[in-house]
Amino acid sequence: MTTTLALRSLFDELTSDKFYQNAIGFDHMFDNLSSAARSVSSQTTYPPHNLRQIADDAYVIEFAVAGFRPEDLDVSVEKQVLTITGTRPDTTDTQKYLHRGLAFRSFTKQIPLAEHIEVRDAHLEHGVLSVSVVRVLPEKERKRSIAIGNGAAALNA
Repeated sequence: MTTTLALRSLFDELTSDKFYQNAIGFDHMFDNLSSAARSVSSQTTYPPHNLRQIADDAYVIEFAVAGFRPEDLDVSVEKQVLTITGTRPDTTDTQKYLHRGLAFRSFTKQIPLAEHIEVRDAHLEHGVLSVSVVRVLPEKERKRSIAIGNGAAALNA
């Protein structure tokens, strides 16, 4: 925890105005660093998720979304970013809880996808949202075998 605070303090010092005055021409870099740090610190770990490899180029991302119905969830991909959104209907809970450990809150979780990763499908079963993704390499990037022919035939062609 203290390491995180020390790093945050160092970052704040590096992005302060007094440091900017000595960084002529690099201000756009510091703006990008600053916005990246804000987005990382604001990301949530809810809902928790797993990433499983099920074949050489096939994976499943599992999200723990207990209590959500399929109509409460939205799965979308834009610019190689997978976005999972869960919207809880605004209901007045009349139950009296002695302990409430299940998080029933709306969320948005974004996961950047590597190049050539495609989302195939999603399904919800037993409180786990599973999103299937595969890596599809373009033909020019796939491994291919080159036939070795007779040298004389190649010269005559």
